[in-house]
Amino acid sequence: MSVPTGRPLVSVVTPTLGQAAFIERTIRSVREQTYPHVEHIVVDGGSTDGTIEILRRHDGDPGFRWISEPDRGMYDAVRKGFELASGQVFAYLNSDDLLLPWALETIVATFEAVPVAGLVFGDALWIEQGSGRQRVLVQPAGGSAYLRRIGSFAQPATAWRRDVHQQAGGFDPTLRYTGDLDFFLRATAITPIRRIDEILAVMRSHPGMKTIADAGPMRDENDRVRAGHATRFDRSRRGVALARARAWGMRRLLLLRLACSIDSGGAHGWREFVRGSRPQVDRGRLLLGLLPGRFAGYQVDAIRSGVDWLG
Repeated sequence: MSVPTGRPLVSVVTPTLGQAAFIERTIRSVREQTYPHVEHIVVDGGSTDGTIEILRRHDGDPGFRWISEPDRGMYDAVRKGFELASGQVFAYLNSDDLLLPWALETIVATFEAVPVAGLVFGDALWIEQGSGRQRVLVQPAGGSAYLRRIGSFAQPATAWRRDVHQQAGGFDPTLRYTGDLDFFLRATAITPIRRIDEILAVMRSHPGMKTIADAGPMRDENDRVRAGHATRFDRSRRGVALARARAWGMRRLLLLRLACSIDSGGAHGWREFVRGSRPQVDRGRLLLGLLPGRFAGYQVDAIRSGVDWLG
């Protein structure tokens, strides 16, 4: 696929299996990007729920292609997709998540402005299917130490260069739940990273998602993956406590900055989200969220998009 302007082609890979209820909206979110140079590769694991019929309806869409065949799991599907990819920038998007319209333009602009960065990440909006409850997931700029000790990036709000993907070895197809964390750990060990002050993606919460349905096995695999990369200090009580304290403070600072940016029309970052999402701030919940303990959840619920992104 040729890119006429010299700007990089972005390859978005979507693994899917039995997600007919969600995948149409996911495909549309990629097609509606303001950045024009995108290929979208959907790798289906053999769905029988109507997914194939939806994919066939998009045959002929510019930059869109798909395959359907048995695989060993989600990260095997992701691996296949990137083997087919032609882009210079890579991202993967699960079939129940969405990219916000400005996501890829913002990502490419960041790579162009920061040539040394090999991986970039931003914030995400978590929306519960059914109730519509929203939470802003701000990502602390903790780098590899944050990943090794307690956290990960919001996967659909993360992108990386093709050469980083190749040097890091891509995704481990034997993992079931935490292949993204494993890849991010390997990638951040070899390249500088950059946090973007922008909300780039929507993560849809529903009962069938793995983080809910398989929470126990996912947590166990997460611990095994992290243990393979962590230093002794990372795994110590002191190391984990320091990481948690730093993330606690940084999240609150970022959310306060986001609230101020909403009041100022995007002057302090998150400009596209402020302009394109018409967000509102519940200041009472925001202030309660500054307190520790049981009030901590209030702050992340204090900012709400004014657009129905799941519709």
